[in-house]
Amino acid sequence: MSSYARSISILWMFMAFLLSANNAMAVSLYIEVTNSLPQNLVLNVICSNIDHAIHLMIPDTTIAWDFRDAFS
Repeated sequence: MSSYARSISILWMFMAFLLSANNAMAVSLYIEVTNSLPQNLVLNVICSNIDHAIHLMIPDTTIAWDFRDAFS
């Protein structure tokens, strides 16, 4: 096998290892919602993965969720 083909093979094996290792890593996701609707409209927001509550957001208010989970 030529050195070029060997380096490509090693690169593919390394990428496959990284992709399989990445599937089991912990993931952190931060979601922020701000009500900027016109005419004083109230925004109804729910996040069923975190608190199962309906949040009534008046204009210019913000709510945030922080997801920390391990995906496999």
